[in-house]
Amino acid sequence: MVSFNLITILPIFILTMLSVAETNGQQKNQVLIGTWERLEEESELPQIEIGGECSKPIEVLLMFKEDRTIKVKQGSQIYESEYKLTTKELILGNRKYKLLKLDSDSLIMKEISQWESLASTYRYFKTSKRIK
Repeated sequence: MVSFNLITILPIFILTMLSVAETNGQQKNQVLIGTWERLEEESELPQIEIGGECSKPIEVLLMFKEDRTIKVKQGSQIYESEYKLTTKELILGNRKYKLLKLDSDSLIMKEISQWESLASTYRYFKTSKRIK
């Protein structure tokens, strides 16, 4: 009789867990929607100054849309791509990032690379700026 109960309960438990995971993914996607501005980039590589001047950081904006597309602005360049969000990863086009933090005002992600020591960590904050 115990095995019968386990066989009956196990599929219900699995479906419940999948439903909870899907709901968490949808909630994270809603948090991600909007525009994020890069605060800083942390890299293991040494920064090189050219011409004795420290160059001004390039403005980077990520604008996530509900239709799973993203508009990216890096300095004067603007391009669009698709994104995919899981509970642990963010895929932007063909680049993968490990999600370290995602909440209503903070996005921290680290590149997934075969050269872990060269992978950069990016910190973003939610902004009211828009990409035209």
